[in-house]
Amino acid sequence: MSQPDEMLFRIINTVKPGARVGKLSLGTNAVDTPTFFIPTARGAIPHLTPDVQKTHTKIEGRCVALEDFLEKGMAGAPLINSPLSLTQFTAIPSNQITILTPRRSPPVSTPSSNNDRSIGIITSVGFRSLNWNEYIDAGLKLHPNFLVAMSDIPTAPMDPKATPPSYLSESPSSPPTPPIGLPTFVKPGKTRTRKMADRTEKWFTALLESFSKSTVTEKPRIIAPILPLPIEDQKHYLEVLQESKDQITGGLAVYAASYIPSLPTSLTSNLPLFSFDEPTTPHDILSQISLGIDVFNLNLATTNSDHGIALSFTFPEPSNEGVSLSQRKLGTNLWGDAEDPAGERHRTDLSALSEGCSCYACRSHHRAYLRHLLDAKEMTGWVLLQIHNLHTLTNFFAAVRESIAKGTFEQDKARFGEVYEQELPEKTGEGPRLRGYQFRTEPGTKPVKRNKPAYQPLKKADESEQGEGEGEAETASDDAAVDTKPEEPLLSIDQNADADALVEKGFAEKEEDVLKHAEKKDVVVPGEDAKKD
Repeated sequence: MSQPDEMLFRIINTVKPGARVGKLSLGTNAVDTPTFFIPTARGAIPHLTPDVQKTHTKIEGRCVALEDFLEKGMAGAPLINSPLSLTQFTAIPSNQITILTPRRSPPVSTPSSNNDRSIGIITSVGFRSLNWNEYIDAGLKLHPNFLVAMSDIPTAPMDPKATPPSYLSESPSSPPTPPIGLPTFVKPGKTRTRKMADRTEKWFTALLESFSKSTVTEKPRIIAPILPLPIEDQKHYLEVLQESKDQITGGLAVYAASYIPSLPTSLTSNLPLFSFDEPTTPHDILSQISLGIDVFNLNLATTNSDHGIALSFTFPEPSNEGVSLSQRKLGTNLWGDAEDPAGERHRTDLSALSEGCSCYACRSHHRAYLRHLLDAKEMTGWVLLQIHNLHTLTNFFAAVRESIAKGTFEQDKARFGEVYEQELPEKTGEGPRLRGYQFRTEPGTKPVKRNKPAYQPLKKADESEQGEGEGEAETASDDAAVDTKPEEPLLSIDQNADADALVEKGFAEKEEDVLKHAEKKDVVVPGEDAKKD
């Protein structure tokens, strides 16, 4: 087995208070930071096939969740039983960096809480627990580029229809603001806080011991988690990280970016910071970059593509000539907005998704076509939106790096906040079909069908159009009355009827009548010439 590629993280330029430009090198792969990686579904980027992704996007890395591949047990999982590595099994291109995490992003809350040996996960066949030793063994076997150490972070239920605000709090010393609409971290009590720190420290120490004893030569680089807790509540755990910083070969996974200024500089100065603190707007991204985040596990493009929203922001802000600052939107909801709830204007709009955009979707198609695809639930609509949104984010991060290199990042960030609205358009579209791992029914509630049926019986459709109340009652009674009566045929024919009866009813015609009719019309009847011969 070949030796692992050497990782080198070099900070090129820094702007106060903490924004920095760097380069993350891993073998032949070199990534300029700040940048973003894509959360995947079983290693695949949502809505994009490999050829489309290669041709029309510039994705530099993927985050893969182990729970995506598990079923009833670790031993029966095809990924674990396969002799292939993670990148080989999922056909991830070799020029993309892979990060293996225990849970997908964002995580779905589970009915069972974490314990001293395992965390709750959701698999394709239901809920189960993932032991820390199973996760370590999987990391050694699958050879991802990076392995995020397991952490004890409880999650809250989610409402997929709600619009989430920023994760970041205004003060670095206060807890991060919990978002609405996504499963987020539950604010724990004192006892739970202590357990979170103790368990995470225990699992991290066990990971280091297992790696030191393993004979595997191609080990993944370890990313140590920073809990979404005040620094004083995880002080001892951070001391363990400082003592083991030489073994933290991958970086730090930050789940609450607002605590970065309070972290020891010995940890943050030479290690890349990976954000798992889901930003929901570009303003959140800029705020986290200002605190020192280098790589984002970013679900922003996929979330908005699912809801029919085309991102339309640029950094720094475009020219303001003839445009009111209050009218600049971060994106366009093709399903409609407050001004046009049904989105009727998009049905005939032949303009591109975003003015001046050079992505494939904007060069080749227009809003009216995209709206038609969404109405028809044609998957090409979400493919084109994903291409556009990823292109927008790629250009956004490239401009951010250039701004930091010039030393004007904080000014550009402030101007961006003045020009653009603080929130993305409200998510009103249904999106593609929800998968089971994207939601769950809460305890004590009735199961809810998240996906509306595409077809229904005509009778039910007619009843739904009648409305509620008396109209429905009358329709139901009429249907019942019709159902009780036997269906009468339009014409009653005796089964023993002769030819004359059939002719009389119009179901047949005598042969001699056919011949007489043919002679009058001078028509050749098939078979008659043979009879004459």
